[in-house]
Amino acid sequence: MAMSFMALPDQLGTSCESVVLEGQFKSYFHMSPSSFEKILCLLAPSLKIDAAKSMCRTGICPLTPPKIFQLALCRLGGGNYNQIQAATGISISFFFALLWKVLGVIIAEPSLCISLCTGWCTIEAMVEGF
Repeated sequence: MAMSFMALPDQLGTSCESVVLEGQFKSYFHMSPSSFEKILCLLAPSLKIDAAKSMCRTGICPLTPPKIFQLALCRLGGGNYNQIQAATGISISFFFALLWKVLGVIIAEPSLCISLCTGWCTIEAMVEGF
């Protein structure tokens, strides 16, 4: 099941759909909408929050994986925590716990690992292809 971000409001109250239509998506998230969707599909299962526990503890609906990913990208892209907090109402400790969770999930995802060339044959083939 694909996780769509298009209907979610972003951290500053603008809908992602309008951001895409205005051509501003890349400046907000530093990636294309298709890249966002691909990465979100890889990370979403690990970013789920237990809805029952969250509702009992806070009384509000928990953040969804797309929203968590959006908040992390906003902060990693230079966003101000005060703007994020004002738009979401989450505490600073919870926000940074979510940020660390996203970073941990990204690091643990094998398909997102950076691989380095170790053999001369591989390096020569890359040079020829370049």
